Amino acid sequence: MNVKTPPALARRAPTVIIRSEFATSNEVSAGGPSILDVTPVTTRAGADVTVTLRGLNFSESSRVRVAGETLAPVFTEGALQSLTVAIPARLVAQAGEVRIVVEEAGAESNPVRLTVVP
Repeated sequence: MNVKTPPALARRAPTVIIRSEFATSNEVSAGGPSILDVTPVTTRAGADVTVTLRGLNFSESSRVRVAGETLAPVFTEGALQSLTVAIPARLVAQAGEVRIVVEEAGAESNPVRLTVVP
């Protein structure tokens, strides 16, 4: 299935979820960056961690926002695009969940969570 976003909505990056009788898709941002998965999904509190985000509509100018702080990732082109970002220990200092989004040309991706364990 292809979903075309009208140009007027592309910069707003509305989210799309496709539902059928048998399955529901991940939430993706139509027209903006979309994160499909994050690796790893967990990390230890107080330790630096390198995270890879795979998705669509990423570029070399993409930025990753982790716990409200903007970080510069390394972009890799492939079947799926990826962004690899080093997250400093201070952003994962306490157990819980940390919100991660990709920003590209004024649009924000769907959020993903990194679980921080003690």
